[in-house]
Amino acid sequence: MSVFSLVAVLSVVLGASGSPVVVYEARVAQYKEAAEAAKGKLPGAVDADPESVTAGLLQQAPVVVAVGQKALNKVKTLAPGVPVVFTMVLSPGADLVNGNVSGVPLEADPAAVLEFVRSLGGKLKRVGVVYDAKGGSGLLDTAQRAASERGLTLVPKAVSSPDQVRDAVAAMASSIDVLWLPTDPRLFSRELCSYLLGFAAERNLPLVGFLDNFTQSGALASIAADYNDIGWVTGQYANEVMNRVEKSRLPVGPLRYSKGRLTVNVKTASALGLDVPGPMLDRAKTVFR
Repeated sequence: MSVFSLVAVLSVVLGASGSPVVVYEARVAQYKEAAEAAKGKLPGAVDADPESVTAGLLQQAPVVVAVGQKALNKVKTLAPGVPVVFTMVLSPGADLVNGNVSGVPLEADPAAVLEFVRSLGGKLKRVGVVYDAKGGSGLLDTAQRAASERGLTLVPKAVSSPDQVRDAVAAMASSIDVLWLPTDPRLFSRELCSYLLGFAAERNLPLVGFLDNFTQSGALASIAADYNDIGWVTGQYANEVMNRVEKSRLPVGPLRYSKGRLTVNVKTASALGLDVPGPMLDRAKTVFR
């Protein structure tokens, strides 16, 4: 019997009713990091693996944290009425968030990206974003609101495959001031990102990406997924749900986002004639010079 299976069995036998459950694949380092951070906000949380978790364990929980798409799929099947806070799920669509399910996506908060753009000054107003038509609607809705609040205009372009990205970016290039690539490794391969870095450099178009090495390679900035912070936000969310009176735990609520990990390339900023404010440089995990 695996450790996760033993924990699940003991939890039921010893009467772990009322304990939150965190379902994740411990062999995936990123999932483990997020899960451990979430558990820091959930005293007494019980671990479970998606391969061995039982309906009995989940149905006793005041809240379940599902880390990753596999865990979320299993939890939704076994415990359809239990409050679920997911995390580390890429581009959750509006159809995923319902009465008993919500959470913290893998993507950094669009508001953090757009606040960085706003901080660079008034001449950067139009932010182009290419997103997956099949799964990016939730992110886009949040980004539209965040852009409006900051006096920015979002110029979105939906694509259905990586093959369409180059043409989409070329079509919008003349009508945008900044190009933003949201977190989506399925859409933006290493080869495609390399091409887009070159494309942006040739046109003096500021590029904000989603990986630290984008910034190191010449992007103006990136806001990457911060697994520890994602887990912390998830744990806080789940803790709030758990501490509601039972009849008020549903609906869980809207999506929440981690602020992400900012990196900035000041050499690129200088080449673009941009001045990154001190507070943004202070916030950045890494500043490439």
